[in-house]
Amino acid sequence: MNEKTAPILRGGFHFIATIINKDVIAFYLIGCIFAIKNQMKQLFVLLCFPVVLFSCGNNGEKTEKLSLPPKPGMVNEVLNIIKEKNYSAVKIATLSPFEMDAANPYTWFDELKDTASFTKDFLKENLAMKLQFKNDTGVALIDDNKKTEAIYKLDTAVRDEEKSGIKLRISYPDSSMNFPGITEPMIMTYTFYILGINEKELLLETPRSYNNRKVIILFNSK
Repeated sequence: MNEKTAPILRGGFHFIATIINKDVIAFYLIGCIFAIKNQMKQLFVLLCFPVVLFSCGNNGEKTEKLSLPPKPGMVNEVLNIIKEKNYSAVKIATLSPFEMDAANPYTWFDELKDTASFTKDFLKENLAMKLQFKNDTGVALIDDNKKTEAIYKLDTAVRDEEKSGIKLRISYPDSSMNFPGITEPMIMTYTFYILGINEKELLLETPRSYNNRKVIILFNSK
């Protein structure tokens, strides 16, 4: 590596580090060193070309970050806000699993250009979801074109592979889950992570998935 190529490589590696993960950086580092050592300029250009495309593509798709309710700190804070309130879904998103998206991890469906009928049906179904909190234990869940009377609890317990944070656990008897020899309906419990809340909005990570990403629902209260 000579004096002319060294600054170019250092700048290139810094650029790559800002947009991709460390495993990919290692691949490019090895490839670039090999190309320079063997004076293979064409290989060096080929290695850099997809990085430039990746950067340009990301910049083109960048959208303004939506203002969302803040993450709650205490269970009682959440309980005092949600009890006796009715919430309706207003926006649907998916949650990115990648650390590089941590600052803005949501992809909102109304920003996508996906016109597939499956996507439209999925969006319509989830936007019809409602939560009607009657008191500090009872809630009516309106979902899948039906209303279900349920009970709920808030806690920070971490079970199995759950993440930390405040959870909203909604439970109700589900007659469709009966098994032979069992006369009573099975009690089903669904866990939602409370990602944000204020007096008007509730942001939940749901148990649902879309394209292997968790579904996020933003609710407004009435």
